Amino acid sequence: MQAAFNRLDQPMALGYSSAGTIIALGKNMQGFKVGQRVASAGGGYAVHAEYNVVPRNLLTPLPKNVDFRIRCLHHPRAIALHGFRLAEPQLGENVAVIGLGLLGLLTIQLASAAGCNVLGIDLDPKRIKLASSLGLQAIARAQAESASQAFTANRGFDAIIICADTSSNDPVELAE
Repeated sequence: MQAAFNRLDQPMALGYSSAGTIIALGKNMQGFKVGQRVASAGGGYAVHAEYNVVPRNLLTPLPKNVDFRIRCLHHPRAIALHGFRLAEPQLGENVAVIGLGLLGLLTIQLASAAGCNVLGIDLDPKRIKLASSLGLQAIARAQAESASQAFTANRGFDAIIICADTSSNDPVELAE
């Protein structure tokens, strides 16, 4: 904790995701060219700045038909996909996603697209409504335990992915 507090008084660039056009290339940048549109990710490199110096392994070409503003979801989508893959759910399995913020909504959509039976859980009625408007099944935390039994026919979930941001233990306790 002290190490984190010690960094607060030092200037640092913020962000971990960016997109732009290459204006100059360093050594070993095969596959990229000046004027090319790219997206980048990585704390300390892909920061919120007018100019960035980004290593090759943190860059990817950005197609001309993809708006730079749309690209801002690239990194969060990668985080959601990584979490989903780590859970190793299979086609037809029951998956719960606890927390329907940006990462939770991306995760529930990935799980649904992968052929899983997905139930989203959140405290915020607006997030539940948003998930429902996307054609996803979502419920309030207060209903989670009873609805989960009905949703899984008393078999339980094959995977539970926690995307909640809280200091409370409740998401972990619910997942147990």
